[in-house]
Amino acid sequence: MTNKKYGRVGDSPMIGSGNYANNETYAVSCTGSGEYFIRGVVAYDVAR
Repeated sequence: MTNKKYGRVGDSPMIGSGNYANNETYAVSCTGSGEYFIRGVVAYDVAR
């Protein structure tokens, strides 16, 4: 993203926000504006 601060952590490593997996059935990985994924816990919601 433009003007991202150095050292800032995005949504990708946050389980439930940028990624979510269930060993038995599915895995979800998201990309885009991390703040929205973090606020909405999007990967988990999509998996459900």
